[in-house]
Amino acid sequence: MSKILLFALVFVVLFLLYRRFSGQAYQGLPATELKALTDRLNQRRHTLLEEIEHVDGYADLIADPPDATLMRERRESAIRKYEEAVNILDRAKTSRDLDRVSMLFDETRADLTICREVIDRLTGAEAPPSTEETEQPTPEDRCHYCGSQAHEQATVTTDGARQKVWVCSNCLNEIRDGRTPTMRA
Repeated sequence: MSKILLFALVFVVLFLLYRRFSGQAYQGLPATELKALTDRLNQRRHTLLEEIEHVDGYADLIADPPDATLMRERRESAIRKYEEAVNILDRAKTSRDLDRVSMLFDETRADLTICREVIDRLTGAEAPPSTEETEQPTPEDRCHYCGSQAHEQATVTTDGARQKVWVCSNCLNEIRDGRTPTMRA
């Protein structure tokens, strides 16, 4: 009987080790889903780094004390949160880690948005869209990126200039996730 008990114990230990190293031990998510989520977060990581570099380019040019102070505080906060998220992402093993990274990236984006608003206001760039009813697309309006039927307008930055373009729902979701949709012919 003790041999059977020993065999069962070894089996349970091996099974738990298999689950641990196959990536399925974490909140029921298979390794493939964890990898896909990690890949999406790495895309956001690179987009946020570009935004931080953009803000850095203006940081020393803002001289007005209230704006300079706000810009410096938000920029430093964004960098701190970004670095924490990257450190977690580089060693993430669970979906909880990835959820924390996503939250920190959202907070980083919020700080960078405030910086961008200061930059836009001081450089005379286009103001944020109003809350008035937006223009509805016609059947002839096509997505700026992929050419499919457009659903709404989005304000994007192209070659340093902000402009409104028609986009489909898929491209709009990519823009909202902080990515630039791939231009298709």
